[in-house]
Amino acid sequence: MSWPGPFKRIRILDDFLVVFGGRPGFDTKIILKPLREDYHYTFSMRHGSDWFSQSRIPIDFHKTYEGTEKEYEPIGKGSFDLKMLTDHLMKSARVDLQEVDLRSPKWRNRHVITFDERLVNLMMAKELKITAEFAENFSPVPVTKLQESEFGIGMTTGRVVPGMFVKAADKAYALGLPSFKGFEEILEEAMEFEDLTQEDDEYEEDGDGESDEDE
Repeated sequence: MSWPGPFKRIRILDDFLVVFGGRPGFDTKIILKPLREDYHYTFSMRHGSDWFSQSRIPIDFHKTYEGTEKEYEPIGKGSFDLKMLTDHLMKSARVDLQEVDLRSPKWRNRHVITFDERLVNLMMAKELKITAEFAENFSPVPVTKLQESEFGIGMTTGRVVPGMFVKAADKAYALGLPSFKGFEEILEEAMEFEDLTQEDDEYEEDGDGESDEDE
């Protein structure tokens, strides 16, 4: 697989399965499979061996009806300029790090999702299973809960600047992550996408068909 993330699959409440795959050095695919249906959706990016070697990366979104002979229904296709998008985002990135007192009025009312050894276990899993219990285990708690451990990490929630808190020994730090103002406009400029849901033309698969992950 060419997918760089920690999970190969994400199972959501036994209703949906998200599969990450593709052919190494050729493309990356994200497949959404409703588990009780006889079809799935595929979003693919044909980036080659070097994501930045192409001026624009082709993208394709289609629906596959499963069976002895697969049928493809085109949804959309286009391309995006990854280098241009990355350059814009890096210029806009502003990281803010400061030492804080988590018990002070400025910070104590913040809520965070804390990570401990559960995070390590998640990163090692091939399939992430999202269940009701999973959601409960990672529900937001007051940031002051980080004071109870020698070391802890908390991701901020709610309508605040995206970021995280790190607690180590007797010190705590707030790390503000880049806000990327105007991201939607930058993404629109970098991407060209054509809606094919009104087209009658049959979707044609390039090469020798889809990879095994798209079965």
